[in-house]
Amino acid sequence: MTRPAKTTMSLRERQRAATRMALLDAALQVFSEVGFGLAAVEDIAAAAGASKGTLYTYFPDGKNGLFRELYSDLGRRTIERAEELRAKEKDPRERIMAVARALLEVCTDPVVGRFYMIDGPALGQVVKPVLGTTSGRFQELIAADLREARRGRRPPRPGDVDVLAALLVGAMRPAGQKMAEDPGALDSLLDGIGLLVDGVVK
Repeated sequence: MTRPAKTTMSLRERQRAATRMALLDAALQVFSEVGFGLAAVEDIAAAAGASKGTLYTYFPDGKNGLFRELYSDLGRRTIERAEELRAKEKDPRERIMAVARALLEVCTDPVVGRFYMIDGPALGQVVKPVLGTTSGRFQELIAADLREARRGRRPPRPGDVDVLAALLVGAMRPAGQKMAEDPGALDSLLDGIGLLVDGVVK
């Protein structure tokens, strides 16, 4: 989880921030262990050393609000890491690979990886306000790199870069799932994604 920025806070404010963070950390653990459907507010509160009432004080929407905030935070972290790695590369192909690496790196933490891969019909409405933010940003970055890689080619390669970017992002998600299951698979997964990228940019 992203920790609150260091600012001058009163003791009460620090205690509230600590309680909120404890609830989020506990929720991440419980969701990762049992999924969304089986996660109970009582279990999350107990894991945080708090009461059910305290949980609802901080998150009136209960486990929906907790899940949504965790999902949104994970997306922000992943985008920030992708942009950080991508900024170090000049070659369009390597910038695309930097985006893939950022996603896989996030999933190397088994708890985070399992949370990231939670799916199911019940989640549609829960994460609707933030759904697609990370994948959308990834598609924007990759599409920009594909356009640069193809600049000056005559005739242009077939296929719409936005569609191809979406397909590449779609391939990265199951790679992230595999990463969550086997954190040692980073290099082989990146090699596989690299083959897909080469087929598009070359």
